[in-house]
Amino acid sequence: MTVEIQLLGTPRLRVDGEPRALRGRKAWSLLTHLLLADRPASREQLAELLFPEAADPLGALRWNLAELRRGLGPDSIAAGREPAVTLPLDTVVDVRVLRDGTPAEAAALPGLGAELLEGVEAASPAF
Repeated sequence: MTVEIQLLGTPRLRVDGEPRALRGRKAWSLLTHLLLADRPASREQLAELLFPEAADPLGALRWNLAELRRGLGPDSIAAGREPAVTLPLDTVVDVRVLRDGTPAEAAALPGLGAELLEGVEAASPAF
């Protein structure tokens, strides 16, 4: 399975070359946080960060984790107290290419120069 995740510019997800949709801006925000955070966050921390206005923040987190599993594959999100993304080794995440790739690889990114999650309203003021 080949996974490509574009977070620069309009977010996009492709699995085996086929576009996949993630429903909701918060699913994209959650995915971005899980991929780019320096350290794992607990479910409670993620719920507080991303869903502070929800009547059931942990329920909203569970729904969004399920949405990520639907888009990325059932084994893509490790369950437990600190959710984590588990993707194939050859997964391409544009922000990681920008950070860790060569200058030529970074220059070839389709969203280079665009904002992170362009067009996606911030999940919360803290995010």
